[in-house]
Amino acid sequence: MIFHRVRYILQKCLIVMFLAVFPLLTVHADMDPEDKKLDESLNYKQDVVSLMDKSVVVKPGVKFRYLSPEDAEKVLVDGWGNPPTSPDEPSLLGMIVPADTSPFDDKGWGAELFFESDSYISDEDANSIDYDLILKDMKKSNIEENKVRERHGYEALHLIGWAEPPHYDPSSHTIYWALRLHSKDSGEFINYYIRNLGRYGVFNINIIASAEQLPTIKKEASNLLKIVSFAEGHRYQDRRFWDTTSTYTLGALVAGGAAVAAKKVGMLGLVILFVKKFFVVIIAAFAVLAKFLFGRKKS
Repeated sequence: MIFHRVRYILQKCLIVMFLAVFPLLTVHADMDPEDKKLDESLNYKQDVVSLMDKSVVVKPGVKFRYLSPEDAEKVLVDGWGNPPTSPDEPSLLGMIVPADTSPFDDKGWGAELFFESDSYISDEDANSIDYDLILKDMKKSNIEENKVRERHGYEALHLIGWAEPPHYDPSSHTIYWALRLHSKDSGEFINYYIRNLGRYGVFNINIIASAEQLPTIKKEASNLLKIVSFAEGHRYQDRRFWDTTSTYTLGALVAGGAAVAAKKVGMLGLVILFVKKFFVVIIAAFAVLAKFLFGRKKS
């Protein structure tokens, strides 16, 4: 009787252990060894993190994870094949990724975090901006930006149009928009932008995802502002009359997003990752050839 009881308990323990381990295995199941190794090198955090001398607070919670600037750069450059962050760009403050999948999984996505200290930006022009005119100018600039990309060995990214037209939320002092982009190898993808106005500048959240993930990103966009927020004293509504007002406008924020899109490959790295996984599964003998043909571009 005791023996059967012990065996029953052991069986239950094994089932619990299996259920606990299996979800972790499924996260990495589609990854090749190189990506799995890179993923395991990342230090994911779910505790509260303070950035920029405690002026910005990140609260990942249970649904998201935070990556430091160093780990975020690994994802962007080594994992997704983007050019490194250049000195003339705002400093990368980290990245937010979903807790239930790896950024290297074909369902993974990530939100880059930046801050631009442009002082207090007025939102008085929010309802009077001609965003269609801005889009035309962005498409013209895109032609020249692609020449620069190709000169540095990166694939041209073609701006198609809005995936989500710019819209301003006065209650949170945030402007949202998304661009549809296309490249020869990766097809269509999106760059989703969130600009949260603060007392001393703008907090930038740039989300890189596939076109199919747009509904998910739209749903999560407002949640990201609950995760990443200005601390008290640094919020838009905390402005004092003596604070400096920037000459920058909301329209300029949107136009500036095109320059970011021109630099970032977006989902190209993930598409290449999918192709690599396909070849690894079909026949291991072609691993070297697949890496040569479809390997990620590194700087």
